[in-house]
Amino acid sequence: MKRNEKLKKAGLLFLSFCMFLVCSGLLYVTRMAGMIHMYTGPETEAAMTNTNLNEETSKKLKDYWTVALFGTDSRREDMTDDPANSDTIMLCTIEKESGEVRLVSVARDLYVMSGSGDGAFHKITQSYFKGGPVQMVSDLNQNMDLQIDDFIACNWKAVAQTINILGGIDLEITDEEFYYLNSFITETVKTTGIGSNHLKKGGWNHLDGVQAVAYCRLRLMDNDLKRTERQRKVISLTLDKMKEAGWPAMNQILETVLPQIETTISPQQLADMGKKADHFNIVESQVFPFQYQEALLGKKGNVLVPNTLEKNVEKLHSILYEDTSYQCTDKVKRISRGILRSAVHN
Repeated sequence: MKRNEKLKKAGLLFLSFCMFLVCSGLLYVTRMAGMIHMYTGPETEAAMTNTNLNEETSKKLKDYWTVALFGTDSRREDMTDDPANSDTIMLCTIEKESGEVRLVSVARDLYVMSGSGDGAFHKITQSYFKGGPVQMVSDLNQNMDLQIDDFIACNWKAVAQTINILGGIDLEITDEEFYYLNSFITETVKTTGIGSNHLKKGGWNHLDGVQAVAYCRLRLMDNDLKRTERQRKVISLTLDKMKEAGWPAMNQILETVLPQIETTISPQQLADMGKKADHFNIVESQVFPFQYQEALLGKKGNVLVPNTLEKNVEKLHSILYEDTSYQCTDKVKRISRGILRSAVHN
């Protein structure tokens, strides 16, 4: 066989192999896309766009990828058509150049203005119940001068399965936490259908997914703000395990979790995030609001009234975006005054 014919044949084989890889990748992404409940389209984009921000702030925020993470009390595995409250509300910014991650939990009892059209004030967790993740993102944007780029919403079962695939996490349990933890493990087993065991003692324990989720749900011995601290701790430990995990484990997580989440992030982006997990580094972890007063407002129950929303939002921007000179928009200033008036008159 002549040399040029050999080269031609080798070229055709190489081209065929490349086409096979491309087609396999497309089939993989297509299969993943069929598993996920994605929010797309002009209506979603419009609801998630904050038109109150000035040009300088919008430019600053583009240096970061701002993602909202929601953990719901939904009992349905696919989460669709199931009104639920969001027990976990977390803001995550990733600086695009450095990969630095900043986490801020939002207290579920935070008193905010609703953007659902009724002009009312309520706990932020109710935004999810009224209008799902899109309404929640819209209310967070309006009340906190944010421009959230994407969101991921999942239930507790998805979290437990992810941690199980990663082999569990090591965590120190206080005596107070241990007192309540086993009853939460029992309840979490019932709601997720995933098997687990009770812990025998406090101190350092290796937790499986159900045990870790039960730990995240604890608040009887303290309060919801402490619960958010536990949630951020579990997320940090889970991210550390992801950094050590190979692609087979990350692929297993995607195939297991995708049918159970609602998001604006494409399967390909999620896969890319998994591959880059070792690039991410959590450098900040806090809870919002930073200054507040507790209040009992009739049928609305116990709420956290930010004191004031304006001051809290300015500090929020210094944490998430390292903007120490941030000044709130007129919209947030009006909401801030409205929250105080509403709290006084209820």
